[in-house]
Amino acid sequence: MLSLEQHASMCAELAVAPDKGPEILARHGLTEATRAQVDEHWRARIAADARAGEAWQRAYALHRHRLLGLRA
Repeated sequence: MLSLEQHASMCAELAVAPDKGPEILARHGLTEATRAQVDEHWRARIAADARAGEAWQRAYALHRHRLLGLRA
């Protein structure tokens, strides 16, 4: 299972470079099927815990900015 930070980072990578999906998933040790399971796990956690959702959003934004070369 990916940590919150790892999941947010992976999602940011996929958003910035969707054409590299298989490579990104492999780097995180996932397949499309296991990614769906991990995504569902984090959707449920975020739905149940607002603080987890806020932390995920912060981590996602930080990683996305880093990938795009922007300042946070």
